[in-house]
Amino acid sequence: MRKHTLASLMLVGLLAFMVAMVAGATPAAAQVTTGKLTGIVTDAQTGEALAGVQVFMEGTGRGALTAENGRYFFVNGTPGVY
Repeated sequence: MRKHTLASLMLVGLLAFMVAMVAGATPAAAQVTTGKLTGIVTDAQTGEALAGVQVFMEGTGRGALTAENGRYFFVNGTPGVY
């Protein structure tokens, strides 16, 4: 019975490894760190939030529109100064 349990555990481990390799999983140390950039656009004179403003992350070709509350966000960006 114990021999079958060990063989089953080894098979499960091997299958998990194979699935990870097919899915393109990499060791945690090799993964690129990503983050979220968020902000709010307001009128300089009134301080009122501005909706529908186009915001661009310079040098990335990525853009977003502000929501009704003036907030915008970019996800999966690489760390850096924008």
